[in-house]
Amino acid sequence: ESTVDDLSDAILAQTPARLYRDRDDVLKMVVYNSDPATNQIERIYRTAVTWKDHIVAGTFKCAQTSIDSIINRVHVKYSWSYAKGVFQRMAFVDEINSDNGVGSADTSRETDAMNSQAAHQIVTDKLLECFYIYDKHTATALRNYYLDRFKNPKVVGECELSATAGDLELGHIIQFSSDLDAHIPCPS
Repeated sequence: ESTVDDLSDAILAQTPARLYRDRDDVLKMVVYNSDPATNQIERIYRTAVTWKDHIVAGTFKCAQTSIDSIINRVHVKYSWSYAKGVFQRMAFVDEINSDNGVGSADTSRETDAMNSQAAHQIVTDKLLECFYIYDKHTATALRNYYLDRFKNPKVVGECELSATAGDLELGHIIQFSSDLDAHIPCPS
């Protein structure tokens, strides 16, 4: 038996978004930018904040996400038939083939999948069963989002914040100056 939480988790797995509760228990949403070139997080009701005075000196460190976070094969099953009890279409991309569910290939993403596998020496599949997607455009966009976002490890930062950083919330954009590498070694 499914709960409301199970249903919302299933729906959100099919979107580039995340729901969370802030410190005041207000429900908020983070929507990941659809432009893979920027790979930045956009926040609904974005707030501009200056953080340089809030980071405790000497605590900022850079690292990469685990190799286990890489996804370089994506299969999106969609167009669920309640009468037949099966998905009628699949959008997918791997190192050899791709399809948006109706026969169109995406050779640039096939190359991206192949390059990811060669660079990281790992092949990782992601299967999404999308009961609420019925059109090829949404399924293909979801397929592209997963490949574009997870084909390479991400650089993550970690630091201690001072007590004056109470306004920091999930989804805030923190922008670093271009000379960060000169001060703190960051993986590329």
